[in-house]
Amino acid sequence: MALLGVGLLCLVTTGYIIDASPYLGNSSFKSNVCQQCDLWCDGTDTGTVDDSQEVENTESRGSPGPPGPVGPIGRPGDHGPQGLVGPVGPPGPQGVINLTAIEESIDRKIERALNEFAVSIRYSCSDVNDSMAISRNLTGGVFQINIPSVGIRDVYCDMQTDGGKWIVFQRRMDGSTDFDRVWNEYKNGFGKVDREFWLGLDKLHQLTKSPHEMRVDMITMDGIYYTAQYSSFRIASSSDNYRLHVNGYSGNTTSDGLSYNNGQPFSTRDADHDLRSINCANDPAIQAGAMAGGWWYNSCSYSYPNALFNKITWKVARMRFIEMKIRETV
Repeated sequence: MALLGVGLLCLVTTGYIIDASPYLGNSSFKSNVCQQCDLWCDGTDTGTVDDSQEVENTESRGSPGPPGPVGPIGRPGDHGPQGLVGPVGPPGPQGVINLTAIEESIDRKIERALNEFAVSIRYSCSDVNDSMAISRNLTGGVFQINIPSVGIRDVYCDMQTDGGKWIVFQRRMDGSTDFDRVWNEYKNGFGKVDREFWLGLDKLHQLTKSPHEMRVDMITMDGIYYTAQYSSFRIASSSDNYRLHVNGYSGNTTSDGLSYNNGQPFSTRDADHDLRSINCANDPAIQAGAMAGGWWYNSCSYSYPNALFNKITWKVARMRFIEMKIRETV
């Protein structure tokens, strides 16, 4: 390479030409440029270059090295937008008709319809089918009857005692139900018909519009069984305070605990209709004490079947079990 006269030209290994003529007087710069460009400079301030030396790239490129290791897997990208709903597929093959299930469903519907019809024309326990009652319980059980002017209600039918067909309207057996109730509760009824309960004065009135007899079954604290039965039993309407009409007693000699109450209206602790100046349903001075419960009190009573459980009496005996029931008479 020859001197161009105006300065120093330097050919770098990258192929670029650097015009160094403005810096020819700077020996340090000229030396650095020559080293970077792999040239042999003569070192003079005149900027001459020894063109007898062959300019060449002293570095040679070697063969490629082996590939480096694979880098770690990158983070998954974000989910793209939801695609469009595809077209509706063709209908599947027709299923097999389950004739057995259809027949069972029809049978259930027929049975339900027949039962509903039977209930609609069942007006007392006298209309309950004996075989159906016995299949449920040897002594009867809970059945639905259609009480006139009241509707279909659950009642307990005693299907065994003295020929069965009795509608139970009161039971005390374990003290689980509170009988210290107000007028409307005795009117409508309370408790569970398969345990301790009072059927309700309104239902008794509707049921006894037709001739009925009445029976009381009792067990004393000493385990002695008593019974009292009345050939005629009727309850007046609410306008007459559900007045009691009962007669025709038969049973154990000392077990007539209801004839004294014949002709009396019903009383509760909030509705005093008895003949005494005090309220017999809630007077501590009487035999049953306070909370004697609702009853057809005269000048109080010889019997307190709705008193506190440990004070239940019928005539002169203390009872641990008592059940009252009515049955249609021909």
